[in-house]
Amino acid sequence: MRYELTTRPFDFFEELDKMMNFAPSKVVNARSFAIDFEEAENGFLLTADLPGVNEKDLEVSVEKDVMKISINSKNEKEKKEKNYLVKERSEFRAERRIRLPENASSEDIEAELKNGILTVSIKKKEETKPKTITIKSA
Repeated sequence: MRYELTTRPFDFFEELDKMMNFAPSKVVNARSFAIDFEEAENGFLLTADLPGVNEKDLEVSVEKDVMKISINSKNEKEKKEKNYLVKERSEFRAERRIRLPENASSEDIEAELKNGILTVSIKKKEETKPKTITIKSA
C-alpha cells in the first residue's frame, strides 16, 4: 500500500495500528478534528476547534445514543483559469461519531458555532423519582 505523506501523513500509522491490533493512535489525522467532551453538573459539553468551517458546511445529528458531527466544505470560489502548482484546499470532509452516555438526553441538545469553535450542550435526562401512591380507605 502506497501513502502520499503530503496529503494524508497519518494514514500509515492508522494502518499499522490495525495490523498490530492496537487501539487507534492518539494522533488526529488530516481528515478529522479534535474534540473535548466533559461532564458538568447539569449536562455534557462538547467543544471542537473548526477554524474556517461555516455553519452551512457543518451538520450535527443524533441517532439513538450516537452523535455525529460532519463537515463537508468545498471551495466554491475557485477560478478555473488559475494554474495551480499545489491545490490542497478545494474540498474537506471529516466526520466524528461520539457515543453519548446513558444519562444524556438525545432530545435536549443545542449546538453553536462561533469564531471557529463548535460548542454542543447536551442536557442530562431527568432522573426518575420515586412516586408515592396515596392509599384510599374504604
